[in-house]
Amino acid sequence: MFPPTPEPHPTAPGTPGSFAPSFEAPPTTISAPPVMAPAVHTSPDAPLYAPPEFPAPSPYAPPYGGSPSQDWAAPGPASGPSHAPSPDSLLGRAAARSKSQGEDPYATETLPAGRLERVRRRGRLGWLLATLGFAALIGGAALANKERERLLALQSQQQDAVDAAQARVAAAESRAAEEARKFATLEAEIAAKDTATSADQKLIADLKEQLTEKDGEIESAGKEVSVSLVDDVMFPSGKAELSLGGYRVLARVGKILKGVEDKQIIIGGHTDNRPVKRSDFPTNWELSSARAVNVVRYLVEEVGLDPTRVSAAAYSQYRPRSKNLARNRRIEVLLTPIVKVDRKAAR
Repeated sequence: MFPPTPEPHPTAPGTPGSFAPSFEAPPTTISAPPVMAPAVHTSPDAPLYAPPEFPAPSPYAPPYGGSPSQDWAAPGPASGPSHAPSPDSLLGRAAARSKSQGEDPYATETLPAGRLERVRRRGRLGWLLATLGFAALIGGAALANKERERLLALQSQQQDAVDAAQARVAAAESRAAEEARKFATLEAEIAAKDTATSADQKLIADLKEQLTEKDGEIESAGKEVSVSLVDDVMFPSGKAELSLGGYRVLARVGKILKGVEDKQIIIGGHTDNRPVKRSDFPTNWELSSARAVNVVRYLVEEVGLDPTRVSAAAYSQYRPRSKNLARNRRIEVLLTPIVKVDRKAAR
Protein backbone atom coordinates (compact mmCIF):
# COMPACT_ATOMS: atom_id res chain seq x y z
CA MET A 1 0.00 0.00 0.00
CA PHE A 2 1.23 3.46 -0.85
CA PRO A 3 0.09 6.82 0.48
CA PRO A 4 -2.58 8.51 -1.61
CA THR A 5 -1.33 10.66 -4.49
CA PRO A 6 -2.45 14.28 -4.13
CA GLU A 7 -4.33 15.92 -6.92
CA PRO A 8 -2.05 18.02 -9.26
CA HIS A 9 -2.08 21.77 -8.65
CA PRO A 10 -2.69 24.10 -11.54
CA THR A 11 0.66 25.60 -10.81
CA ALA A 12 3.48 23.65 -12.36
CA PRO A 13 5.61 21.75 -9.99
CA GLY A 14 8.74 23.53 -8.82
CA THR A 15 7.32 26.96 -9.40
CA PRO A 16 6.79 29.40 -6.57
CA GLY A 17 3.48 28.90 -4.86
CA SER A 18 3.41 25.17 -5.57
CA PHE A 19 2.65 23.15 -2.39
CA ALA A 20 2.18 19.67 -3.88
CA PRO A 21 5.01 17.23 -3.17
CA SER A 22 6.96 16.05 -6.09
CA PHE A 23 8.07 12.41 -5.95
CA GLU A 24 7.96 9.22 -7.93
CA ALA A 25 6.23 6.03 -6.73
CA PRO A 26 8.78 3.35 -5.93
CA PRO A 27 8.64 0.33 -8.17
CA THR A 28 7.04 -2.79 -6.65
CA THR A 29 8.68 -6.15 -7.28
CA ILE A 30 6.75 -9.36 -6.52
CA SER A 31 8.72 -12.57 -6.63
CA ALA A 32 7.72 -16.18 -5.72
CA PRO A 33 9.34 -17.61 -2.57
CA PRO A 34 11.98 -20.26 -3.14
CA VAL A 35 11.16 -23.94 -2.60
CA MET A 36 12.48 -25.39 0.68
CA ALA A 37 14.82 -28.32 0.30
CA PRO A 38 15.75 -30.74 3.12
CA ALA A 39 19.12 -30.09 4.62
CA VAL A 40 21.82 -32.77 4.46
CA HIS A 41 23.61 -33.23 7.76
CA THR A 42 27.25 -33.74 7.09
CA SER A 43 28.66 -32.88 10.49
CA PRO A 44 27.53 -32.73 14.14
CA ASP A 45 27.66 -28.95 13.96
CA ALA A 46 25.32 -28.75 10.97
CA PRO A 47 21.90 -27.26 11.77
CA LEU A 48 18.90 -29.57 12.11
CA TYR A 49 17.19 -27.85 9.24
CA ALA A 50 18.11 -25.39 6.45
CA PRO A 51 16.09 -22.21 6.62
CA PRO A 52 14.72 -20.93 3.34
CA GLU A 53 16.09 -17.69 1.99
CA PHE A 54 13.50 -15.05 1.37
CA PRO A 55 14.17 -11.81 -0.47
CA ALA A 56 14.86 -8.82 1.68
CA PRO A 57 11.73 -6.93 2.56
CA SER A 58 11.03 -3.79 0.66
CA PRO A 59 11.85 -0.70 2.68
CA TYR A 60 8.62 0.78 1.41
CA ALA A 61 6.48 -2.04 2.80
CA PRO A 62 5.32 -1.34 6.35
CA PRO A 63 6.83 -3.72 8.92
CA TYR A 64 4.65 -5.98 11.08
CA GLY A 65 2.72 -4.01 13.60
CA GLY A 66 3.41 -0.64 11.95
CA SER A 67 1.48 1.71 9.71
CA PRO A 68 2.44 3.85 6.72
CA SER A 69 2.24 6.99 8.81
CA GLN A 70 4.74 5.61 11.37
CA ASP A 71 7.18 3.45 9.39
CA TRP A 72 7.37 5.22 6.06
CA ALA A 73 8.25 8.80 5.34
CA ALA A 74 7.73 10.31 1.96
CA PRO A 75 10.93 11.81 0.59
CA GLY A 76 10.87 15.53 0.13
CA PRO A 77 12.28 17.45 -2.79
CA ALA A 78 15.35 18.53 -0.81
CA SER A 79 16.36 15.11 0.60
CA GLY A 80 15.25 12.78 -2.18
CA PRO A 81 14.13 9.18 -1.80
CA SER A 82 15.34 7.33 1.37
CA HIS A 83 15.28 3.48 1.68
CA ALA A 84 16.53 3.22 5.29
CA PRO A 85 13.91 2.55 7.99
CA SER A 86 13.39 5.16 10.60
CA PRO A 87 15.34 4.50 13.83
CA ASP A 88 12.15 5.10 15.77
CA SER A 89 10.14 2.54 13.80
CA LEU A 90 9.67 -1.09 14.88
CA LEU A 91 11.86 -2.34 12.05
CA GLY A 92 14.58 0.08 12.95
CA ARG A 93 14.55 -0.84 16.59
CA ALA A 94 14.66 -4.58 15.77
CA ALA A 95 17.55 -4.06 13.36
CA ALA A 96 19.47 -2.05 15.91
CA ARG A 97 18.95 -4.71 18.58
CA SER A 98 20.13 -7.48 16.24
CA LYS A 99 23.23 -5.55 15.21
CA SER A 100 24.13 -4.85 18.82
CA GLN A 101 23.99 -8.62 19.54
CA GLY A 102 26.00 -9.48 16.44
CA GLU A 103 23.16 -11.32 14.76
CA ASP A 104 21.55 -11.11 11.39
CA PRO A 105 18.04 -9.84 12.01
CA TYR A 106 16.71 -11.74 9.00
CA ALA A 107 18.52 -15.02 9.66
CA THR A 108 16.67 -18.09 10.93
CA GLU A 109 17.73 -19.39 14.39
CA THR A 110 20.01 -22.43 14.38
CA LEU A 111 21.02 -24.83 17.21
CA PRO A 112 24.56 -24.54 18.58
CA ALA A 113 26.72 -27.68 18.69
CA GLY A 114 26.59 -27.97 22.53
CA ARG A 115 22.84 -27.68 22.59
CA LEU A 116 22.53 -30.26 19.80
CA GLU A 117 24.68 -32.66 21.81
CA ARG A 118 22.47 -32.10 24.85
CA VAL A 119 19.42 -32.83 22.73
CA ARG A 120 20.99 -36.04 21.49
CA ARG A 121 21.89 -37.07 25.02
CA ARG A 122 18.36 -36.40 26.13
CA GLY A 123 17.13 -38.56 23.28
CA ARG A 124 19.42 -41.42 24.25
CA LEU A 125 18.40 -41.00 27.89
CA GLY A 126 14.74 -41.12 26.87
CA TRP A 127 15.28 -44.35 24.93
CA LEU A 128 17.17 -45.80 27.90
CA LEU A 129 14.39 -44.85 30.29
CA ALA A 130 11.77 -46.27 27.92
CA THR A 131 13.75 -49.54 27.63
CA LEU A 132 14.15 -49.76 31.39
CA GLY A 133 10.46 -49.03 31.86
CA PHE A 134 9.48 -51.74 29.37
CA ALA A 135 11.81 -54.22 31.09
CA ALA A 136 10.35 -53.28 34.45
CA LEU A 137 6.87 -53.72 33.03
CA ILE A 138 7.72 -57.21 31.75
CA GLY A 139 9.37 -58.13 35.04
CA GLY A 140 6.42 -56.78 36.98
CA ALA A 141 4.04 -58.81 34.82
CA ALA A 142 6.09 -61.97 35.47
CA LEU A 143 6.07 -61.30 39.22
CA ALA A 144 2.35 -60.60 39.06
CA ASN A 145 1.78 -63.94 37.28
CA LYS A 146 3.82 -65.79 39.92
CA GLU A 147 1.94 -64.06 42.70
CA ARG A 148 -1.34 -64.88 40.99
CA GLU A 149 -0.35 -68.55 40.70
CA ARG A 150 0.65 -68.58 44.38
CA LEU A 151 -2.65 -67.01 45.40
CA LEU A 152 -4.59 -69.47 43.23
CA ALA A 153 -2.73 -72.41 44.81
CA LEU A 154 -3.39 -71.00 48.28
CA GLN A 155 -7.05 -70.49 47.40
CA SER A 156 -7.27 -74.08 46.15
CA GLN A 157 -5.73 -75.38 49.39
CA GLN A 158 -8.12 -73.30 51.45
CA GLN A 159 -11.07 -74.52 49.38
CA ASP A 160 -9.95 -78.13 49.89
CA ALA A 161 -9.72 -77.50 53.63
CA VAL A 162 -13.17 -75.92 53.63
CA ASP A 163 -14.61 -78.86 51.64
CA ALA A 164 -13.04 -81.35 54.04
CA ALA A 165 -14.39 -79.43 57.03
CA GLN A 166 -17.84 -79.28 55.46
CA ALA A 167 -17.71 -83.03 54.80
CA ARG A 168 -16.80 -83.66 58.44
CA VAL A 169 -19.58 -81.36 59.58
CA ALA A 170 -22.05 -83.13 57.28
CA ALA A 171 -20.95 -86.53 58.60
CA ALA A 172 -21.25 -85.30 62.18
CA GLU A 173 -24.69 -83.89 61.44
CA SER A 174 -25.71 -87.19 59.86
CA ARG A 175 -24.50 -89.12 62.90
CA ALA A 176 -26.25 -86.66 65.19
CA ALA A 177 -29.45 -87.03 63.17
CA GLU A 178 -29.18 -90.83 63.35
CA GLU A 179 -28.58 -90.69 67.09
CA ALA A 180 -31.51 -88.30 67.45
CA ARG A 181 -33.68 -90.70 65.44
CA LYS A 182 -32.62 -93.62 67.61
CA PHE A 183 -33.21 -91.57 70.72
CA ALA A 184 -36.66 -90.54 69.48
CA THR A 185 -37.45 -94.19 68.68
CA LEU A 186 -36.25 -95.24 72.11
CA GLU A 187 -38.31 -92.53 73.73
CA ALA A 188 -41.34 -93.64 71.74
CA GLU A 189 -40.77 -97.23 72.81
CA ILE A 190 -40.36 -96.20 76.41
CA ALA A 191 -43.48 -94.09 76.18
CA ALA A 192 -45.33 -97.00 74.58
CA LYS A 193 -44.10 -99.32 77.28
CA ASP A 194 -45.14 -96.86 79.91
CA THR A 195 -48.51 -96.55 78.26
CA ALA A 196 -48.82 -100.32 77.93
CA THR A 197 -47.71 -100.76 81.48
CA SER A 198 -50.27 -98.26 82.61
CA ALA A 199 -52.94 -100.01 80.53
CA ASP A 200 -51.92 -103.42 81.85
CA GLN A 201 -51.95 -102.13 85.39
CA LYS A 202 -55.44 -100.78 84.88
CA LEU A 203 -56.53 -104.08 83.30
CA ILE A 204 -55.16 -106.05 86.22
CA ALA A 205 -56.83 -103.73 88.68
CA ASP A 206 -60.17 -104.08 86.89
CA LEU A 207 -59.90 -107.88 86.82
CA LYS A 208 -59.12 -108.03 90.50
CA GLU A 209 -62.26 -106.06 91.20
CA GLN A 210 -64.34 -108.70 89.38
CA LEU A 211 -62.65 -111.82 90.77
CA THR A 212 -62.14 -113.21 94.22
CA GLU A 213 -59.42 -115.51 95.42
CA LYS A 214 -61.82 -118.46 95.14
CA ASP A 215 -62.50 -117.62 91.49
CA GLY A 216 -58.90 -117.63 90.34
CA GLU A 217 -55.49 -115.94 90.18
CA ILE A 218 -54.12 -113.01 88.12
CA GLU A 219 -50.49 -112.83 87.01
CA SER A 220 -48.48 -110.58 84.68
CA ALA A 221 -45.19 -111.20 82.91
CA GLY A 222 -43.91 -108.44 80.70
CA LYS A 223 -46.68 -107.47 78.33
CA GLU A 224 -48.70 -110.59 79.04
CA VAL A 225 -51.51 -110.91 81.55
CA SER A 226 -52.74 -114.31 82.66
CA VAL A 227 -56.01 -115.10 84.47
CA SER A 228 -56.35 -118.65 85.87
CA LEU A 229 -59.95 -119.68 86.62
CA VAL A 230 -60.44 -122.59 89.03
CA ASP A 231 -61.79 -125.81 87.51
CA ASP A 232 -64.14 -126.58 90.40
CA VAL A 233 -65.93 -123.26 89.89
CA MET A 234 -66.10 -123.47 86.10
CA PHE A 235 -67.12 -127.11 85.43
CA PRO A 236 -68.61 -130.11 87.14
CA SER A 237 -66.11 -132.87 87.80
CA GLY A 238 -65.14 -134.73 84.61
CA LYS A 239 -67.46 -132.69 82.35
CA ALA A 240 -66.97 -129.91 79.74
CA GLU A 241 -70.28 -128.02 80.19
CA LEU A 242 -70.07 -124.72 82.11
CA SER A 243 -71.60 -124.64 85.57
CA LEU A 244 -73.77 -121.84 86.90
CA GLY A 245 -70.80 -120.43 88.74
CA GLY A 246 -68.75 -120.64 85.54
CA TYR A 247 -71.28 -118.50 83.65
CA ARG A 248 -71.19 -115.88 86.36
CA VAL A 249 -67.41 -115.69 86.42
CA LEU A 250 -67.14 -115.50 82.61
CA ALA A 251 -69.79 -112.78 82.48
CA ARG A 252 -67.77 -110.58 84.85
CA VAL A 253 -64.44 -111.34 83.17
CA GLY A 254 -65.90 -110.97 79.66
CA LYS A 255 -67.08 -107.44 80.43
CA ILE A 256 -63.47 -106.44 81.16
CA LEU A 257 -62.04 -108.31 78.16
CA LYS A 258 -64.48 -106.63 75.82
CA GLY A 259 -62.75 -103.28 76.42
CA VAL A 260 -59.27 -104.64 75.58
CA GLU A 261 -58.46 -103.95 71.92
CA ASP A 262 -54.67 -104.26 71.70
CA LYS A 263 -54.32 -107.87 72.87
CA GLN A 264 -54.96 -111.30 71.57
CA ILE A 265 -57.04 -113.57 73.88
CA ILE A 266 -56.09 -117.24 74.08
CA ILE A 267 -58.33 -119.61 76.11
CA GLY A 268 -56.27 -122.61 77.25
CA GLY A 269 -57.72 -125.84 78.74
CA HIS A 270 -55.59 -127.66 81.35
CA THR A 271 -56.16 -130.97 83.25
CA ASP A 272 -54.33 -133.01 85.86
CA ASN A 273 -52.40 -136.15 85.05
CA ARG A 274 -55.09 -138.62 86.10
CA PRO A 275 -56.64 -140.60 83.26
CA VAL A 276 -60.24 -139.96 82.23
CA LYS A 277 -62.60 -142.65 83.59
CA ARG A 278 -65.64 -141.81 81.54
CA SER A 279 -66.04 -142.77 77.90
CA ASP A 280 -67.16 -139.25 76.76
CA PHE A 281 -63.53 -138.15 76.48
CA PRO A 282 -61.00 -140.79 75.59
CA THR A 283 -58.09 -138.74 76.99
CA ASN A 284 -57.34 -135.47 78.76
CA TRP A 285 -56.70 -133.90 75.34
CA GLU A 286 -60.32 -134.17 74.40
CA LEU A 287 -61.46 -132.97 77.83
CA SER A 288 -59.19 -129.89 77.91
CA SER A 289 -60.07 -129.03 74.32
CA ALA A 290 -63.84 -129.28 74.88
CA ARG A 291 -63.70 -127.06 77.96
CA ALA A 292 -61.62 -124.35 76.11
CA VAL A 293 -64.02 -124.36 73.13
CA ASN A 294 -67.08 -123.96 75.36
CA VAL A 295 -65.51 -120.92 77.07
CA VAL A 296 -64.64 -119.31 73.69
CA ARG A 297 -68.16 -119.84 72.39
CA TYR A 298 -69.68 -118.21 75.44
CA LEU A 299 -67.36 -115.15 75.26
CA VAL A 300 -68.01 -114.65 71.55
CA GLU A 301 -71.71 -115.57 71.38
CA GLU A 302 -72.93 -114.27 74.72
CA VAL A 303 -70.49 -111.53 75.78
CA GLY A 304 -69.72 -110.28 72.27
CA LEU A 305 -65.92 -110.47 71.98
CA ASP A 306 -64.34 -110.09 68.56
CA PRO A 307 -63.89 -113.66 67.24
CA THR A 308 -60.76 -112.60 65.31
CA ARG A 309 -59.01 -111.91 68.63
CA VAL A 310 -60.12 -115.04 70.51
CA SER A 311 -58.77 -118.58 70.09
CA ALA A 312 -58.89 -121.92 71.97
CA ALA A 313 -55.97 -124.18 72.89
CA ALA A 314 -55.74 -127.61 74.60
CA TYR A 315 -52.73 -128.48 76.75
CA SER A 316 -53.99 -131.60 78.60
CA GLN A 317 -51.81 -132.36 81.64
CA TYR A 318 -48.52 -131.21 80.08
CA ARG A 319 -48.30 -127.65 81.53
CA PRO A 320 -48.76 -128.18 85.24
CA ARG A 321 -48.39 -125.25 87.63
CA SER A 322 -47.54 -127.28 90.72
CA LYS A 323 -47.83 -130.71 92.26
CA ASN A 324 -51.28 -129.81 93.47
CA LEU A 325 -53.69 -131.57 91.16
CA ALA A 326 -56.52 -129.12 91.86
CA ARG A 327 -54.42 -126.12 90.70
CA ASN A 328 -53.47 -127.86 87.50
CA ARG A 329 -57.14 -128.33 86.54
CA ARG A 330 -57.96 -124.84 85.24
CA ILE A 331 -59.04 -122.52 82.38
CA GLU A 332 -56.32 -120.00 81.58
CA VAL A 333 -57.22 -116.71 79.88
CA LEU A 334 -53.96 -115.38 78.37
CA LEU A 335 -53.86 -111.81 77.06
CA THR A 336 -50.85 -111.23 74.80
CA PRO A 337 -49.96 -108.24 72.54
CA ILE A 338 -51.20 -108.47 68.98
CA VAL A 339 -48.36 -109.11 66.52
CA LYS A 340 -48.98 -107.50 63.14
CA VAL A 341 -47.62 -109.60 60.29
CA ASP A 342 -46.75 -107.92 56.98
CA ARG A 343 -48.06 -110.47 54.51
CA LYS A 344 -46.54 -108.69 51.50
CA ALA A 345 -43.10 -108.79 53.09
CA ALA A 346 -43.58 -112.44 54.03
CA ARG A 347 -44.22 -113.29 50.38
